[in-house]
Amino acid sequence: MKLFFEKYTDQPSLLPNHLRSLMKERQQDDSILLYALADVDSSLRSARDWIVLGSHWVTLLSEREKSTPLVHSIRRDRICRIDEENGLSLNRMQFLDADLNPLLSCRYSHRQKRSLSQIRFVIEAEKGGRKVGLPHADEAYQKAVVHSIQEAQALVVKQRHTVIWRLMAYFKPYTPQLLFGMFAAVLMTTVNLVPSWVAGHLVDEVIRPFQDGKTTWEAVQSSAWFFVGVIGLAYLFQEFFYWIRLRTMSIIGEKIATDLRNEVYSHVQGLSLNFFNRKQTGSIISRVSSDTDRIWDFVAFGVVEVSMALVLLLGLSAVLISLDWRLGLVMTVPIPFMLYAIFRHGEKMHDLFLKVWRKWSNLTDVLSDTIPGIRVVKAFRQEDYERKRFRIRNDEFFDEAKRIHLTWTRFWPLLMLSVNVAIMGVWIFALPRLLGQGPSLTAGTFVSFLLYVAKFYQPIEGDRTGSQDAQSSDEFRTPGF
Repeated sequence: MKLFFEKYTDQPSLLPNHLRSLMKERQQDDSILLYALADVDSSLRSARDWIVLGSHWVTLLSEREKSTPLVHSIRRDRICRIDEENGLSLNRMQFLDADLNPLLSCRYSHRQKRSLSQIRFVIEAEKGGRKVGLPHADEAYQKAVVHSIQEAQALVVKQRHTVIWRLMAYFKPYTPQLLFGMFAAVLMTTVNLVPSWVAGHLVDEVIRPFQDGKTTWEAVQSSAWFFVGVIGLAYLFQEFFYWIRLRTMSIIGEKIATDLRNEVYSHVQGLSLNFFNRKQTGSIISRVSSDTDRIWDFVAFGVVEVSMALVLLLGLSAVLISLDWRLGLVMTVPIPFMLYAIFRHGEKMHDLFLKVWRKWSNLTDVLSDTIPGIRVVKAFRQEDYERKRFRIRNDEFFDEAKRIHLTWTRFWPLLMLSVNVAIMGVWIFALPRLLGQGPSLTAGTFVSFLLYVAKFYQPIEGDRTGSQDAQSSDEFRTPGF
């Protein structure tokens, strides 16, 4: 955190030690609970004035060059009200007594707002009889200052992966269960490769010799049923591991979504009233409810599906090339281009979904404002106005949703057409060889190859199905009231 301060800010990362010592000399019965930097003085010039919240005192420590720091302390029990004035470039906070006379005043830039608001929240909460659990003062100050910087980083295109890493941190308490679910997924993927391989040997070693009259049913009967039994067992174990994976990851997803809801709601309780004045109710409710619910899908399916899709593609590429390198190259060479196309499509869909989410948030804002205040609407005969306002927001949402549907319905048919072209290429190259023209290719090998080809494009087909489900589901249509 200290390196982060040095890189992105020009302010101290901690309350200076000489000011801590000065505080201890002046108020020996007090301890530092929170502190914040007020970086603008009364002359509107840059300054380093520290507001320190103690158990019994609130202290202003003013650092001045070549002079002893100025100290001004007030007892917390004298504070009856805290006013916070927000400006375009700086803010002011005043601590007032019972007669609304200022006891202490400080000015600060927007960067320091979060740390000053923490102090205000704690004082107001404890005056209202509520006990507030406080982190370490240094940690609270540093997190408050760098929060806006980290939040801005997560929104930059080149830093989108930081959001994923932040979400992955929520897996830490459930690491054993996560590893167990991933292990089940790996076993499921491995067993999934067995039936196609066995089917090829069944054709070459049993069916083909019997049809050519080179053997009898009695001679191959045991081998035939052995191969069929292996295929059956593979399917059985595949579904068993699939069940373990689904059960484990879905429960982990619910636990993480629950933790995230608790954390978000607790965070909302600590925000200032100015935040709620700037934000619409529907947007806040959507953050706490529907947005955290989407984490369940990310944990239960997204993490494992993406990992297993990459493993499956790499494994099948190796198997196809080992079966027949010529046909294997026909199938594997187009894959990098398809993956790049899917990536670019995902980037575009991300931007579109962000826009449609905002439109949906605007729509739910109308509901969350109107339904609780329906008595006022009817008292002032504003029904027509509210209908018109809702209709406008609804049409705006439709326009954005329509863009999403036009985009994915155009992309996926074209991509799957390229998949089918690759499969047709396999038939074009394989057919002459099956008929004795060119390098030999057994029927069993070709059957195994076709079965693996079907599995080879399952990750792509699954991505297409998932996209279609996302458009038709109500995942971003949860009402915000």
